[in-house]
Amino acid sequence: MGWSARGRAAARALYLGAGRGASLKGKDPQELGPGRPIHLPSAPVVGDFFKRLTNGIVFLLAALTFFLVPVGRKTAAQHLVAIVSTPPAREAASAFAHIARRITAEARTELDKLRNPPPAPREPKPSAKARPPS
Repeated sequence: MGWSARGRAAARALYLGAGRGASLKGKDPQELGPGRPIHLPSAPVVGDFFKRLTNGIVFLLAALTFFLVPVGRKTAAQHLVAIVSTPPAREAASAFAHIARRITAEARTELDKLRNPPPAPREPKPSAKARPPS
């Protein structure tokens, strides 16, 4: 089944986004080729949905692999627990926690200084006896 010339022209006009009754005069033949994407109003929504769905499936498979698939004798999660539970790792965690507490205390002190500035020093009032020379 073939297309009529009028049907092809209408399809090209719709393909180019010109709408019904649009003319193809002045159009570059390169614009009519199959390399030009079709821009539908719902295309970004559908594309984003499938992208998020694919990302979710990949994340789920990666999580299942991390916890269920053995790498050697243990899973990756068990390897991570074994590494983190060593004495040097505990010491490092303790040092990081100590530094974090110290930085937090310093930040609180600085924020308190900014929120509650010290009162401005008062300037002495000029006395009535001390008049500037005229």
